[in-house]
Amino acid sequence: MLYLFVLLFQLDVKETTETKDGLTELRQEVVVTADRETLWRLFTTEEGVKSWITPVAWIDLREGGIMETSYEAEAKRGDANNIKVEFTALKPGWSYTARNIQSPANTPFGPVLKEIPTTLILEEMSDGKVKVVIVMSGFKQSEAHQKVLGFFKQGNKWYLNRLQQRLKQGPLPF
Repeated sequence: MLYLFVLLFQLDVKETTETKDGLTELRQEVVVTADRETLWRLFTTEEGVKSWITPVAWIDLREGGIMETSYEAEAKRGDANNIKVEFTALKPGWSYTARNIQSPANTPFGPVLKEIPTTLILEEMSDGKVKVVIVMSGFKQSEAHQKVLGFFKQGNKWYLNRLQQRLKQGPLPF
């Protein structure tokens, strides 16, 4: 039943990869019906994040600030399995760039992911639509980098589909 439910909300995620000078950039985008301010809150406030991404979140939204999240509902701030990203660039309401500073202790992504900045861009379009763009850049051609690239090709699609579910249904369960 869950599989059918997920299929009903599959978005047309446009994905491009470009390799230049040995580094690959992954760009994934989708157009959703929502206002930019609502989307910004869903991505950058504790209440917004906890309504669709992770059950726990702590966010200090400023350049140099940290977003700490966990998929474990009982997680506490500072736990080893939490995800921490540092905001390195911020255009409030429109975009941010962040770099991973802590991956869950039980994943092999930590060293590679620290090298890959992620940028979220919200582009207003016509008719109450917004293009949501996720860009991850700097993937090297090594096996470790390519494994992380493969993971995020799928993971970001899941993430963007879950965003659509959140917009249609309201807060989602974990």
